[in-house]
Amino acid sequence: MGMEVDVAIGRSMAALWRRDADAAQLVIAEDERINQRRYALEDATLVLLATQQPMASDLRLIAAVIHVATELERIADHAKAVAEISLLLDPGPLDTPANTLDEIAGFADRTRTMLGRGLEAFVRIDAEAAHTIAGEDDELDAVFGRLYRELMDRIARQPAAAIESVHMLGVCYNLERISDRVTNICERTLFKATGRLEGLAGESERLHPAP
Repeated sequence: MGMEVDVAIGRSMAALWRRDADAAQLVIAEDERINQRRYALEDATLVLLATQQPMASDLRLIAAVIHVATELERIADHAKAVAEISLLLDPGPLDTPANTLDEIAGFADRTRTMLGRGLEAFVRIDAEAAHTIAGEDDELDAVFGRLYRELMDRIARQPAAAIESVHMLGVCYNLERISDRVTNICERTLFKATGRLEGLAGESERLHPAP
């Protein structure tokens, strides 16, 4: 499921850069398969609860899996949202400055890397890695803040570019939310490892929670 979600993010960003309607529609269509995979995982964990009566760490693992599956499904929703945004853009080259586009591309790459490492930490129940990965969310929040200011400044200075800039803000918002959800996965890794539910959201996330 994690691999499918990562592919969805990659495809949605490729659709954005190329304004590839077919790639975008594929992400949108396959979102339902990811939804069904989440439901299948929940069903499997419920069967385990009903038939195996797990105790202690096994029970924590089952609870963590349910939450992680939910976070992955919601990350796929953010990838779908990026694909939908790509369909709203005019065909042809983007007018957004190249340096801003490069920042957004780097933002997406870092988000995907964070997701992969977060899932690896969960599989290995690596509490130390989970702490480290969650700490990177503050850095990505800072990237989002910088891109937000750049794009809002462009809207103010170039009203003709406002529509595209608003769409690019939507892309950045969805990438930022993906990193938040990876932080939630890291919290579940710590829960499995320690039995304690510990909030790992950084200071900027506590002060300015995303909607």
